[in-house]
Amino acid sequence: MDLIQSYDGEAVSSSPDSSPPGIITRLWPKTKCIETIVTGIMSQHIPALDYYSNKLPLVSKVYASSEAFYGLNLNPLSKPQHVSYTFLPNMSYFEFIRVDADGEDTSEIVDLVDVTLGHYYEPLVTNYSGRTMSQHIPALDYYSNELPLVSKVYASSEAFFGINVNPLSKPQHVSYTFLPNMSYFEFIEVDDDGETTGEIVDLVNVNTGTSSGEKKIFPANDNFEDILLGLALSSLIMSKHVDGYKQGKVMIFKFIQPISTTPCGLPLAPSITIIMKSKNYRSPGKRSTTPDEIIMCTDPKQSMYCQLLCGLVQRDEVVSVGALFASVLVQIIRILEKYWKELCSNIRSGRLSDWITDHCCRDSVSIILGEPNPELADLIENECGQESWQGIVSRLWPKTKCVETIVTGIMAQYIPALEFYSDKLPIVSSIYGSSETFFGLNVNPLCKPQHVSYTFLPNMSYFEFIHVDADGEATGEIVDLVDVKLGAYYEPLVTNYSGSLYRCRVGDVLHVTGFYNNAPQFRFVRRKNTVLSIFVESTTEEDVLKALDRATVVLESSDLMLTGFTCFGDVSTVPGHYVFYLELKAKVNNDTNVLLLDEKVLVEYCCVMEESLSSFYRSLRRKDGPIGPLEVRVVQQGTFDSLMEFFVTRGASITQYKTPMCINSAETLKVLEDKVLARFFSDKSPPT
Repeated sequence: MDLIQSYDGEAVSSSPDSSPPGIITRLWPKTKCIETIVTGIMSQHIPALDYYSNKLPLVSKVYASSEAFYGLNLNPLSKPQHVSYTFLPNMSYFEFIRVDADGEDTSEIVDLVDVTLGHYYEPLVTNYSGRTMSQHIPALDYYSNELPLVSKVYASSEAFFGINVNPLSKPQHVSYTFLPNMSYFEFIEVDDDGETTGEIVDLVNVNTGTSSGEKKIFPANDNFEDILLGLALSSLIMSKHVDGYKQGKVMIFKFIQPISTTPCGLPLAPSITIIMKSKNYRSPGKRSTTPDEIIMCTDPKQSMYCQLLCGLVQRDEVVSVGALFASVLVQIIRILEKYWKELCSNIRSGRLSDWITDHCCRDSVSIILGEPNPELADLIENECGQESWQGIVSRLWPKTKCVETIVTGIMAQYIPALEFYSDKLPIVSSIYGSSETFFGLNVNPLCKPQHVSYTFLPNMSYFEFIHVDADGEATGEIVDLVDVKLGAYYEPLVTNYSGSLYRCRVGDVLHVTGFYNNAPQFRFVRRKNTVLSIFVESTTEEDVLKALDRATVVLESSDLMLTGFTCFGDVSTVPGHYVFYLELKAKVNNDTNVLLLDEKVLVEYCCVMEESLSSFYRSLRRKDGPIGPLEVRVVQQGTFDSLMEFFVTRGASITQYKTPMCINSAETLKVLEDKVLARFFSDKSPPT
């Protein structure tokens, strides 16, 4: 379907006039090149510049920032995607933090002369422009020719191992001679298939992929189940602070996934599934509204429906409602909104719906459902049938004392919704954990969500901390748990006891807020390197740019080009979804000031964007999943000029202005929303 919209939003008819590209070469016919930076986020503008200049050479000459001048492009006529900058060592003192391909710091810092071909680094700059610094410029010789790659030493944070006695050997032939006086060395023999250690690996834990968008796996053994101690302590803390907590039942929604196996036959599953299926797991039993047989159902829709039904039948006994993440709990309320009439029908008839096919679910629900109960069905119908669902949790479960769910970090966006549905019952974030380890507990569970801090349990893992600044940038300094400073920011570095002492960077930024006795307390600030996150996925700047690059082909098929974009995570809908604001321009101008928008093309654009995002995002975009279809909002031409003016009036420099990759401010979003012409959604789930 073709949509023709004017920039004031009115639908009109048009017949576009043909206009050739290359306005720059036509107006300035002797132009040899276009000089502008088109690396990084600026690469999105290459198609537009190619169009306007009739593909004149685009020259990115320099690499610089407010901190320093770094270097020059010695091959200025190279293609934009091939631009490299030669560093000028006399401009500043340069060091480099080694990062992996996902941009995660490894904490290894090297000098300019020690960087290795093919590796990724983040520059660390000491400039000479401050007072007295010019007196201490190191004597550096500048080389522009190729140098041999020299692997000089073999070392790690644990020890200095040895040296390369033949430093000019080819990199693939490097060997290190161990220095026995540096440490006491022992060696464990390994075969071609893997490592043999003193610890027996019983299973493999798979994480959610929140750091890079891709799932990672960790070998684990029985020590992994020490997390059960943390959960037991959390329950004791709740009993101490919440009156009547032990006098009723908890309706905590839990879900597991099917267990797969590795090639060598070890069980492979997420943390929660491992814990729930552990032989040491102690079921809440009569303290829970949901029998274990329902929780063990691997069909999330059937499990969620049956857990809701059991909770409604036992509504007068429920003292706590919750789920691990706030986003899950909001989605459960959405399911209740969709199925409340059917749930009431089940209660009225005393019979479970036929579409519930899991035998364990049917048997367990039948016992709890019992005889027909029309009075209870009428009561629930009366509450759910009201015009407003404000306070629906406290109305359906009147004895509820609190809502138990994690609302720190990205989950804080769901606090207003939970407060609306619960009539502002206390929201309790009781634990802080990850696939790597269990970190700690909230010893003040009834505090406001924005004041939550977690007290670390030092017996759970060996904790170290990488000092970071307020923006989450690593400084390279690593300290132990006992050495963290009040008010400082850190990224935890974990060596767990559950899988052969693996040392892992978690990727969270934490703020030290106090101490409980001598144990530090941390506030969760945010994930590192995240642009978009709706559930527990992590979409980075690089992910977004790659997706936009792939989707550009779709626009070109309709003679449209992208002249500006930004994005945000919209959680005003359930489930939340990604929104991209696009400013588009027709390659063929016309005199009617209209833009031809082909709905089919823009829906396909949304689909290609989703297909280009991480595998973890795609798995969450399944039908009835926690992330909704990606949306594109096309805005009027000139919208991003207005956005720039908005920031400039607040002190930004026009020279250094960059359109924000992601918008979080409601005031800034209003600038964009006032200019929206049309909205388009992905019409299918991306392949996983």
